[in-house]
Amino acid sequence: MNNKEQEISLFEKLLNKDNLDSVTLNDEEGNAYEFEQVASIFDERRLFCILHPITKIEGIEDDEAVVFEYTDDDKLSVVEDETLVLKIFDKYYELIEEDIKRRNK
Repeated sequence: MNNKEQEISLFEKLLNKDNLDSVTLNDEEGNAYEFEQVASIFDERRLFCILHPITKIEGIEDDEAVVFEYTDDDKLSVVEDETLVLKIFDKYYELIEEDIKRRNK
C-alpha cells in the first residue's frame, strides 16, 4: 500500500487545507452521512469544524451547516450549545472578513 492509499486520521483530514475529500459520519443507528468541510476553527484549544451535509438530513436545510467538535478519540460530536455554535460561526465570519481584506490589499 502506498502513502496515498493509507488512511489518514480524521484530525489530519480536517486540518489539511488541500484535502477536498468529504467526511463520512455515522449516527447511533449506523446510518452514514456525507459532509463537505466548510471550515476548521480552533477556539480555546478545542477544534471545531463546520460541515455542510451532502446527504440530505431531516431538519437541516440545503443552505445550512452543522458545527461539530473534534474529540480525543478521533471523532466528531455535534455541538448542541446554541451559544457556542453562534460563537463558532462568528469566528468563521471573522476569518472570512480577514481573508477578503487580505486579498484586496
